[in-house]
Order: sequence, then structure tokens, then C-alpha cells
Amino acid sequence: IIIYVLKKKKTGLGNTTCRETQKHCPNKISIIKSLTNIQNDPKNILLRWGTTQKLPINIKVLNTAENISLTSNKTKFRNLCQNTFPEITPKTWFSIENPNITYPVILRPNYHAQGKHLYLCKNKEELIQNLQKLPNKTNYYISQYINKLREFRIFFIQGKVVWIAEK
Repeated sequence: IIIYVLKKKKTGLGNTTCRETQKHCPNKISIIKSLTNIQNDPKNILLRWGTTQKLPINIKVLNTAENISLTSNKTKFRNLCQNTFPEITPKTWFSIENPNITYPVILRPNYHAQGKHLYLCKNKEELIQNLQKLPNKTNYYISQYINKLREFRIFFIQGKVVWIAEK
């Protein structure tokens, strides 16, 4: 069995994660940017990494294009998580006008990565000021600030932890 990780062509996002997962996984992992070198075998597995391209191949795909699109839009994904798992999802507000916002908060645009466009706001005045810095002033979310010293990501493949990374 070969596990293929199909990455988006024009982005460096996820390179370190893919390489580290590749080192620690008991199965062979092949990181690819196109389908030309893939072994079209139904026993093999494909994992999408940020790509929603159509896959005209006979191989098991672990995550759908629809799920990649959903998780890329952080506002929609936060809304889904808050409605599905409210007990473990940080409190999130979707309008600066929401009277229930409790400060401090984090302001983020719908689409973001690598800690860019992250604003800590201690009050409504700072929230209003930082909203003006976002690329799109109508597509954002406001998240409960969690004071933490460390943050980790846990990576699973086939139900097994293959790598733990400190962010």
C-alpha cells in the first residue's frame, strides 16, 4: 500500500508537515503535486492536501474536495464546529455588532494561514480598528482568546498517531 499526499502546486504550505509525517509513518508516503506518477491501484490511498482538483483515478481518497473547501473557509468551519461540538469549540462570534462578545478576542479573516492577519483585541475599539486592516471587511470571525503557553497538532494516518508538532 502506498499513501499519496496530493499537494496544491503553487504553495509552500504544509511542506514541513508532509515531510515529517512521511518520516514517521509506517507505510510508504509519496508526496506528489500531480497525478502523473501515481500507481492507479485500488489498494493505494490518496490524501488531499489543500487541493480540490478532480481525481480521475481508481484509488481510495480519504478526504473530499467538499471537505477541503469547507475547512479552508475558517468562518464556515468554525460555525459548523460551534454548532456541532460547542463544548470543545472556542466561543466564536461572526459579527462585530454581536452584543455578547467577551474580551479579549482574536480577529481573523475567513481565509488565513501561518498566523497572518491575526489581531488580539482587548476591547471593542481595538476590534473596530483591526477590522479595517483585514483584506475583506465583511468576511471574518471573532474568537475567544485562550491564554496558552503552547499549542500542538497531532497527525493521524489510518487511525494511528504518526507525528506530534508544536506550533
